[in-house]
Amino acid sequence: MLITARSRLILASAALVTSVAMSAHAGNDDGVLLGEQAMITGGAVTAIVRDGASAWYNPAGLGLSARNRFDVTGSVYGVNIYRVKSAFALPDGTTANAAMTDWVLVPSVLSFVRELGDDWVATMGIFIPRTHDFDLRTQVRMETGEIFAGTISSQLYENDYMIAVAKRLTPNLRLGVSAAGVYISRRDFAQIGLGSPDAPDASFYNGSSSTTVGNYGARLTLGMQWNPAPDWDLGLSIQSPVLTGWSDISRTVIQSTISPDSGRHFSVEEQRGPVAVWDFTTPVRLRVGVAHRMGKTQLLLDGDISSPIHTPPELPPNIFFDREWVVNGRVSALQTFSPNVTAGVGLFTDLSGEKRFETNFVGAALGVALSQAHSVDGKRRDLTFSTTLGGRYAYGWGELNGQNLALENGELRAQAIGAVTRVHELAFNLGGGVNF
Repeated sequence: MLITARSRLILASAALVTSVAMSAHAGNDDGVLLGEQAMITGGAVTAIVRDGASAWYNPAGLGLSARNRFDVTGSVYGVNIYRVKSAFALPDGTTANAAMTDWVLVPSVLSFVRELGDDWVATMGIFIPRTHDFDLRTQVRMETGEIFAGTISSQLYENDYMIAVAKRLTPNLRLGVSAAGVYISRRDFAQIGLGSPDAPDASFYNGSSSTTVGNYGARLTLGMQWNPAPDWDLGLSIQSPVLTGWSDISRTVIQSTISPDSGRHFSVEEQRGPVAVWDFTTPVRLRVGVAHRMGKTQLLLDGDISSPIHTPPELPPNIFFDREWVVNGRVSALQTFSPNVTAGVGLFTDLSGEKRFETNFVGAALGVALSQAHSVDGKRRDLTFSTTLGGRYAYGWGELNGQNLALENGELRAQAIGAVTRVHELAFNLGGGVNF
């Protein structure tokens, strides 16, 4: 079948645009703050966490809980705005910028904490540590007068179904462990068109690609908290990589071409079914935290190290990324104004461990935690409600996976290039809980 150079260009572009979409979330490992304490500290909670989010950050923190507790937290509303410069470089020298808007509206934690005995505490919950739902649109007129246009939508959710238990060894030392079943779902849709609206009889191309991937795995986390002195708290946790057992893949690519050279052509390609993986697909993560109390003020310092990983050959490209060692930090301050009101502010880094086309983030979080004991007939009951309001802003910079397309000796050549990107992330969080 004869295909014009113009058609070869767009046929390849359908897959290339999809690869850009699958790279867009890169580098934002801590885009969702889990739990009420993390909301107002920017995640600097390894040494002090005590709510249901302990299962994620440091399971030893459950040992600080002296009462049963039910927690619900989430991102009430969030928006992440991406601006990508020269995402595509076409053979005629034309470049196409891209813009993406990532909307976040999702509960991030649902957990229940229960005392099992004098020195044992357990929790079970659902956690959503990663999520995105963005839409990319780009359109550019080439020198030939034809319009190159594309639309991409992408959704990703990571769901961790966790159980955790902590043991109070002494009043100042606690150990904990959590286990999680991890399900990561991803849906990507791309549609590309090339044609000339001013010349209806000229060549025209339309193509779409739809991919759904579900990854199933498991993760373990070990943690320790220690109070070496009355005003000092130390925390340590190590999170294992996710052992992915299998990946359920469904992919459909539809392409149609109308050209004076090759006539009318229509094709459908499909891939369906599970793929056995049995490999580690996320990095080992070590968290270390220290907290110091000075009267009604508490200063918090956290750091974490993530190990390198390599993409398993069984997985589709760009679902998981090759990574190298990366270190991140968080610093925060908590101020207690009364037994019922605490405010916090924190600064954080979220640097990328990706080897290519990384996007790094820095940002700030602030919020206030309110609590109120419930009473009936003037007698205080052992029932306390808490509400936390928080906000988070992060600025991202770096590169995404762009594509340079060129025609050499009549053949299309594609080369991955770094497309400069700037990202603004803004989220408002609401958390609620009850101790009983």
